[in-house]
Amino acid sequence: YQVKMESCYSKQTKILVVTEAILVRRLQSNQTLDDVAMLIFDEFHERSIHTDLSLALSLQVQELLRDDLKILIMSATLNSDAISSLLGNIPLITSEGKSYEVENIYLDIKTKQPDFRSLNALLQNTILKALQENEGDILVFLAGAKEIKRLQTSLNNSSISKDILVYPLYSSLSKNEQDRAITK
Repeated sequence: YQVKMESCYSKQTKILVVTEAILVRRLQSNQTLDDVAMLIFDEFHERSIHTDLSLALSLQVQELLRDDLKILIMSATLNSDAISSLLGNIPLITSEGKSYEVENIYLDIKTKQPDFRSLNALLQNTILKALQENEGDILVFLAGAKEIKRLQTSLNNSSISKDILVYPLYSSLSKNEQDRAITK
């Protein structure tokens, strides 16, 4: 893998996972991508300027320099017909995945910008209620690392801390900490 401040690969690496921004830099510095056989754009529906630029540059490399370069675009929610048309009616492969029932619960928050203490209290109460009413794990998505750390500290200092294990997951954690969160 190669992310902003960390990388782990060698000449023996067969699959390298990079961010879109790093792919753009690689395309700018090594325009032929002579060491790459295939580019895979996963979760393509999560588009950004880097994703779009990476795809545009990759298509240009494929058209002008490397007709052997394979490009695979994957997404669970993308309008595949539009992408196929954009890319010259490329073939589509559809895979029906397993669906899991998800329940969205929207809380009635009275203020537009709750302070972090009231938000953490609300999150703690919601998590406690979910633990009492359901079996299994609870996955909580928050805006960023700061919010995740704040909630983790709140939960670890709360009365329910003996009943739960909190495994944060965000990009600036070490690889070991990320692996621990994913394997639990």
